[in-house]
Amino acid sequence: MRRAPVYILSASLFALAAGHAPAATATSGYFVSALGSSKVTRHRTLLVSSAQKTTVVDQVEFAPVPESFAWVLPVPASATIDLSSDALFNNLDVVTETVIAPPPLVCPPSDCGTGGMGGAGGGGGGMPAEVVPARETVGPYNTAFLQPGDPQALKDWLATNGFAVDAGTSTLIDSLATVQGYGFFALKVVPPVGVTVTRPIRVTLQGSVPTLPMRFSRAGAPMALPTRLYVVASARADTQNMPSVTVSLDNLLWNWDTGTSNYASLRQDAFNVVGGKGWVAEYAAPFPVNTFKSDMLALATSQPAASGWGQDVAEASSGCAADLDAIFGGFDPNATWVTRFEGNLAPDGLMTDLTVGASANQTAVPSTIVVKDGATEGTPPACPEPCGTGGMGGMGGMGGMGGMGGLGGMGGMGGMGSSSGGTGGMPSGNGGSGGMGGSGASPGVCIPGEQVECACPGGSPGAQACNQNGTGYAACQCSALEENGGCGCEAAGAGTGSAGMALGFLAVVGGLFRRRRAGRS
Repeated sequence: MRRAPVYILSASLFALAAGHAPAATATSGYFVSALGSSKVTRHRTLLVSSAQKTTVVDQVEFAPVPESFAWVLPVPASATIDLSSDALFNNLDVVTETVIAPPPLVCPPSDCGTGGMGGAGGGGGGMPAEVVPARETVGPYNTAFLQPGDPQALKDWLATNGFAVDAGTSTLIDSLATVQGYGFFALKVVPPVGVTVTRPIRVTLQGSVPTLPMRFSRAGAPMALPTRLYVVASARADTQNMPSVTVSLDNLLWNWDTGTSNYASLRQDAFNVVGGKGWVAEYAAPFPVNTFKSDMLALATSQPAASGWGQDVAEASSGCAADLDAIFGGFDPNATWVTRFEGNLAPDGLMTDLTVGASANQTAVPSTIVVKDGATEGTPPACPEPCGTGGMGGMGGMGGMGGMGGLGGMGGMGGMGSSSGGTGGMPSGNGGSGGMGGSGASPGVCIPGEQVECACPGGSPGAQACNQNGTGYAACQCSALEENGGCGCEAAGAGTGSAGMALGFLAVVGGLFRRRRAGRS
């Protein structure tokens, strides 16, 4: 039977440390059972480290779906292994995802009256309006822990389950087991039809582990391995021994026709400059830990199966709480940072053991990038009609975008939450209400409340008042005489005879004109 080469693709275990001696940990392996049938298409890792412990959550996506595969994690004997949830990564992605916004649309001024500027939108809320649930994932089957110091135990397990090991990978297994004293946590997985993502694995180690030996990831790796790395720490993190590259935003363009930018191409250019060995820090900010934990626990309680932590409320709530405690338990919730790195690692980029530490630059890296004025191509959208519409809403607070002006001169409403917050913010919910804008109509024709004479049926005088918008007068208000058709009939409670009617009418008209003078004053 033909044996497939080993695909060892996910860089799993490392940690942030400052002032602690390195104690290296290793990478995970993805083994397929058919030649060329499947490769990793994406890799996500979250690492947390304090002086007391290091926690790593690891996940791989693959395509096409293999008949079966093995996922092997080299771990120290003292490590503990648990399951995490896809929802954890999904919501971190939403919080930190890079958003490219077009430049503001420049429209010519109008000659007619336009609405005033809307008030500033309120500050955003804490989490997206809807928390993202977990996808269907493949979980571990036939798990085994192979004792440290015995490389042959892993080789035998792989052979028994239909996976082969080439000479280079065999040598690396020998080194991990005999030189560094690792054991191996091995999982054989038979994925369901159409499922292409693993359920994340959480590994917890004692002590701080700053170095990641990535050489084990090179064997069978694709030409470029897309990797997203989250670092949870008490400060902004940075790579210590691999290039930290920057995307050239001077060349950032927005295409009005497609509603997209060339950011992805510019980022790949930055990776190419360093030969696929560098990382881009796309997000770094203080993280609202309590809000994130609250939303994840709410998901586990209200939708246990969709949360990815369990099938019922008890199991999901317990799994979620354990995950969140392992990740955030050792940090001050008001002084915790998340840094997100993006990499597209070439084989040579997997030859360096990555070390991560506190960044010398502690400035936050926001996830929203606005394209500069003029850096566009294609046809911009048409400007709105200038007359009869309100002004633009003001910009919201951190994490909230300003609302649009309403019709008929309404001002800007409160800021709706954008997909990314301001400095240290989560994606926001609805902001507060903005101020009212000015009128979008032409200049007023009368003073609101002002009253003028008007003619009633039969030529008798009446009065009409200017409406509240100052755009015109209400209907003419006539005396009871005209309203009764001029018949001279006696109204209830009114005096009889022509003298009584005349005095009553003069009283009505006199009152109206007194109101007119008061309105003008």
